[in-house]
Amino acid sequence: MTENEDILTTSRQIRWLYALFVALLGAFLFLRLDTGGSGKLVAAFFAFGLLTVALVWRGDKDNWSLPLLNFAAVCVISLSVWRYGAAAGLNGLVVLPLLAVALRQPPVFFVALLLFALLSQGMAVPDWSSRYQLVQFFLPGVAALAIVMFQRKQKDSLDKRVAKLEILDMLTGVHNIRAFNNFLQHTHRLAKRHGNVYSVVAVDLVGLNSINQKFGREAGNGCLQCLAEALQEVMRTTDVLARAGGGEFLILLPATDHTGAGLSIQRIRERIASLTYDAKGSVMHLAVHAGMATYPTDQQEPAEIIDHADRQLELDRNLRHKSQPTWV
Repeated sequence: MTENEDILTTSRQIRWLYALFVALLGAFLFLRLDTGGSGKLVAAFFAFGLLTVALVWRGDKDNWSLPLLNFAAVCVISLSVWRYGAAAGLNGLVVLPLLAVALRQPPVFFVALLLFALLSQGMAVPDWSSRYQLVQFFLPGVAALAIVMFQRKQKDSLDKRVAKLEILDMLTGVHNIRAFNNFLQHTHRLAKRHGNVYSVVAVDLVGLNSINQKFGREAGNGCLQCLAEALQEVMRTTDVLARAGGGEFLILLPATDHTGAGLSIQRIRERIASLTYDAKGSVMHLAVHAGMATYPTDQQEPAEIIDHADRQLELDRNLRHKSQPTWV
């Protein structure tokens, strides 16, 4: 399940929670309603019903809407307790807004709403004996809600790790080719819509196979990590770096024409010229081949842009065929 699908599922669950809440509260008020002094309570319940429709059924798109709705729910319950007295069927309704918080909001919201519920309902009952019974009534529900929140936190943490694995190259920590293609497609759509340009730079570590054969794959992996860090140092915050596979990296340069891409390659070469890696006592001086392509002057489609940059990379490799990593 994707993050958006998970959010939609949780929103539907919260809507059903509040539908149940409104139905149960309405049933309780209908059974307990008398003719004296209930006007304010009915008005508060009616206002809460409108707030529920306005905030929850509109999609819960604003961060403030759900906390506000939960706060209003607790206020209506406390007002009902003050008017009719404590009752298991009434006090127990507070579990529903607390559950909504546990499903969606950070723990600090849950703790704050729980304290507010205890305080408001404690003030609504007339004596300390009733307040003590109220706390005892809350304890099992609070324990269950705490478990729900803990499980949700564990799930959120697992989802973040899975999402990270889906978009990052685990060796170098930069984006993988799948994530790069997503960024490229998005940038291409914007460029096509607004008439902008963008460029893609392909960079390949020279002699990766030679490094692996002479010093082992650990040294080759270390060189790739050093190269990734060096590339990130010369990139802008808007640029996107990804490892395409082997020793090749791709860099997406939004709003960058052919001249700007050439300057980017120049900065990369200057940075790599000073890049070394110590492998088993041998200091290697690394080198790279590079190629670039610009939309729309070179190609018209994202896949063609990458292919063009790769062809330019191959031309650079042929021109610098004697270029190899050196070590001393």
